[in-house]
Amino acid sequence: MGWATLAVADRYHEALAQVGPPEGHVPSMTKPADGRPGRPERADSAGLALSHQRFPGMTVIAVDGEVDITTHEQLRAYMAAQRRHPHEHLIIDLSQVTFMDSCGLRVLLLAAMDSRRDGGAVHLAAVHPTPARLLEVTGAEAHLSVHATVETAIKAILATFSDGCDPGWGDRRAGRAGGRRPG
Repeated sequence: MGWATLAVADRYHEALAQVGPPEGHVPSMTKPADGRPGRPERADSAGLALSHQRFPGMTVIAVDGEVDITTHEQLRAYMAAQRRHPHEHLIIDLSQVTFMDSCGLRVLLLAAMDSRRDGGAVHLAAVHPTPARLLEVTGAEAHLSVHATVETAIKAILATFSDGCDPGWGDRRAGRAGGRRPG
């Protein structure tokens, strides 16, 4: 991916001009804590609601909120913290994300680059229409695995495991010890 992938995130402003923000997305123009007037800020200061569920060889991360300049670092840090092994697959459930800007897109693309380099992948699931349009217009969907549901993402990953990829079960597989059948 490299520089070409990062260029995808740079095309965000062109895409946003075509797509526009989701209906009802109006950043407040209140005076932020740093005193600079007219700078957008989130109406709620809670940030993103993030949760995860672990499976052998993969982790599902559910994201709830708007992924933008004020929350992208929270998402990046959470994704990094939940990755147990470099080759692990991450499924990002975006069903509750109604808006994503270039900062959020960049987090996903960089995570995909890192995962691919280490033998894993980032899978996006249940992408809301506005972020989906952003992925389409910028061409980012060519660099990310996008699935209709979390379940289809899990099935796609399990299919790669049946093709000989180790999901990270190691000696925990039923009937095996250290990858060999007990003698």
